Amino acid sequence: MDALHIGLLGCGVVGGGLLSLLQENGEVLTRRLGQPLQVRRVLVRNLRRQRNLPLPPGVLTTDFEEVLADPRISIVVELMGGTEVARKYALRALRAGKHLVTANKALLALHATELLAEAEARHCMVGFEASVGGGIPILEALATLLAANRIESLHGIINGTTNYILGRMAHDHLPYAAALAAAQGLGYAEPDPTLDVDGTDSAHKIAILARLAFGVDIDFKEISVQGITEVGPDDLRVAARFGYALKLLASATYAEEQLHLSVRPALVPQTAALARIEGPYNAVQIIGNFCGPQLFVGQGAGPRATASAVACDILAIGARLMELAEYPSRRWLGAGAVQQTLARAQAKVSVAPRGAQRGRYLLLVPSGDPPGSAGTAAAGRRFEAGVAEILSRHGIAAPHTEWVAAAAAGEWCYALETEPVVERQVWAGLDALATLESVKAAAKAYRIEPLAVSQTKGSPP
Repeated sequence: MDALHIGLLGCGVVGGGLLSLLQENGEVLTRRLGQPLQVRRVLVRNLRRQRNLPLPPGVLTTDFEEVLADPRISIVVELMGGTEVARKYALRALRAGKHLVTANKALLALHATELLAEAEARHCMVGFEASVGGGIPILEALATLLAANRIESLHGIINGTTNYILGRMAHDHLPYAAALAAAQGLGYAEPDPTLDVDGTDSAHKIAILARLAFGVDIDFKEISVQGITEVGPDDLRVAARFGYALKLLASATYAEEQLHLSVRPALVPQTAALARIEGPYNAVQIIGNFCGPQLFVGQGAGPRATASAVACDILAIGARLMELAEYPSRRWLGAGAVQQTLARAQAKVSVAPRGAQRGRYLLLVPSGDPPGSAGTAAAGRRFEAGVAEILSRHGIAAPHTEWVAAAAAGEWCYALETEPVVERQVWAGLDALATLESVKAAAKAYRIEPLAVSQTKGSPP
């Protein structure tokens, strides 16, 4: 029985996880595919590095040309990370007629159009389920199981690092730096966590999800991105008093004939399913116009979960290649549903400019003046009046307000829950609040996501 031969680019955490899976589940995979999977070449940077890998001698190489020139390799699995070298190798593999599997969300978010056009021209298949949500089969669900629906909204906690950090800040009242250090100590955060904590990783993933869900070719620069580095434990405590959990939420919502894309710390009701996603787990809630809310939860990162999704893509491509071998007159069987759906994405939906979305917000205005004691009651009332006057000037109504003592002695936070307002008005209001003398630090605004079935008239084409 001939094997399905694989060339692996990169042998870090995920690459090692894939090799372990192929060894541990080899018999199961062979039985399900009908032929064994064999890794013929593994591209690494350093041959001298000690590795405990289930590989025969001579498989490791530092030369990509050895992978490309091997005629028996039919699938190249890219697990290198980064974009420029990964893009070059992926394009060269496709041009050589080799099928591609990747877990690289940045590569797809920035270069999906180019890669899929090359794959179509060369009659090659591309698998990328592992690029979003680790072991959660979210891309396949969007492309097949939910294909009969018009998607109204998509909200996801799709970065386990930030979810763990925010959880430690909320439950253990840790400052951001301490929560980040705890995440790094457990291996949930990289030594350089920038792409996670500044929201870029989540933005790469929402670009892929939105392209699948709404059929629109996403310009990455159109996504409004805000990370968690400015979130403090007091913010989470105030949010909880108002009945919300604070999560780094990646969102794609169709409203008022436009698609709104964002990644930001946002508030979800404590009764919502996404509020209960803890630790390094991921979750995506999708609302379709016929199926209603659907929730997908699972391990969003780590070598085993990601390797599982990569191996499933390899199996899917292998099954199609076996079918092609059995029916050679078909020349080309076509790619899987995920690849076809992503490749057909075009500008069918207008992407809204940043700051155009309407919604409710929780505003947090720091103050050194306590609101209620006899000597400062008047100062508190003046503060409230000044805030109300500024917000009114910017068209912001906030019927629900509350003073909350901050963790630092003698400091207070004036919290206001607004009526629906356009986001850019909130930005202008925050800038104006900085002119108040008694405001101790920059005011903050967190969008409140109701996570209910959309009642917006119209739906994306």
